[in-house]
Amino acid sequence: MVTGPGSGRGKGEGSGTEQERDQEQEQEQEQEQEYEQKQEQEQEQEQEQEQEQEQEHEQEKEQEQEYGQEQEKEQEQEQEEE
Repeated sequence: MVTGPGSGRGKGEGSGTEQERDQEQEQEQEQEQEYEQKQEQEQEQEQEQEQEQEQEHEQEKEQEQEYGQEQEKEQEQEQEEE
């Protein structure tokens, strides 16, 4: 028996498609939330990288200061020896 395209479309199937639509919307919302979470994670990673870079800069500054202090000590020692 050949059923046409319009056959079998009762209320039951109508409510089924509504459920399907609800499920699709839920899936879309979940995907959006996942996307937002990924973006937040990426932002956090960027912030961490920036902080690490800042720490490296500060360490370099401290090393330069220490190096300068050592040179000053050496100069003082040389002056004392003269």
